[in-house]
Amino acid sequence: MWSMTTPVVLVLDDVHLLRNSECRAALSVLADHVPAGSRLALAGRDEPPVRAARLRAEGKIEEIGPADLSLTVEEAETLLRAAEVVLGEQDVAQLHERTEGWAAGLYLAALYLREGGSPQGAAASFGGDDRFVSQYVESEFLARISSSQRAFLTRTAVLERMCGPLCEAVLDAPGSAAALAGLARSNLLLVPLDRRGQWYRYHHLFRDLLQAELERVEPDLLPALRRRAAAWYLQHDLPEEALEYSILAADVETVARLVQTLWRPVYIRGRTTTLQRWFRWLDDQGVIERYPLNAMNAAFLAEKTGHPAQAERWADAVDRWQHQDPSPRAASGSTRLSGPSWARSWPRSPGRPTSL
Repeated sequence: MWSMTTPVVLVLDDVHLLRNSECRAALSVLADHVPAGSRLALAGRDEPPVRAARLRAEGKIEEIGPADLSLTVEEAETLLRAAEVVLGEQDVAQLHERTEGWAAGLYLAALYLREGGSPQGAAASFGGDDRFVSQYVESEFLARISSSQRAFLTRTAVLERMCGPLCEAVLDAPGSAAALAGLARSNLLLVPLDRRGQWYRYHHLFRDLLQAELERVEPDLLPALRRRAAAWYLQHDLPEEALEYSILAADVETVARLVQTLWRPVYIRGRTTTLQRWFRWLDDQGVIERYPLNAMNAAFLAEKTGHPAQAERWADAVDRWQHQDPSPRAASGSTRLSGPSWARSWPRSPGRPTSL
């Protein structure tokens, strides 16, 4: 190429399939000696076998990654219209967010809708477990990785975000950090969350597919993986993340303890919706009455947010606990929040709750 007198553009596609070490070395040398005016374009799913760091430092390389290839909302709408799918502005925006602007994902969503999927709420009904997506990802991504890599992917799909130490703790397998780094270099629908290469997450559709496979192949493993994630977050002083994984693992004892601990800081920040969700989860498990401090806090929150019937129910539960009375009393028709002695320990204003 460097002996040519006329500038040329040499395009090599699918360079990730290049395995011969001599050929890879030759390609690296070629990249170092592209003559002035000529261009070498490499396309593939892995990092190209060239000295990218050196070329980057010398300003001799232009890198185009997934973020550069993602479609905008306007481009997504154009693609959908070209595929004979017309959606409202909000549905297009939600579908764009769901697919993260991935052109192939958007087109597969269009095929799904053309086959009879509901245009209303398309983003909610279309996911990575759809057969079009699963077939595409299987043939284009998963078919080229090892069984151990596939197990790593499916099992870590329980995580909202990942780093090496977290993966090692969840999988209970040393070397998981190296596995994560290797998969990150393979451009396997992993989204970096920082510039240091520490934290990643899966593309939304890819994670849908992996979770569906885990639930199908190893359903009994799910609670254990989530409990390990919760334990890791607790060890690293991230109790709210630990609570969310404990909810997913149906670990009632841990959830109740963490809700009791987190009540004060979460309430101070005005996150009543989050607290209501936690209390509702405990209630749905039928266990909130076993934890009187949580029942008391739930009663206080219900009273403050204008739900007197709920407040009365939780207050009655605390009264029963105080008097060791297992049978619910009939509601009196008016709240007794100011009556029992324990009510005096409630926060007197939204800005200054006491520690419970």
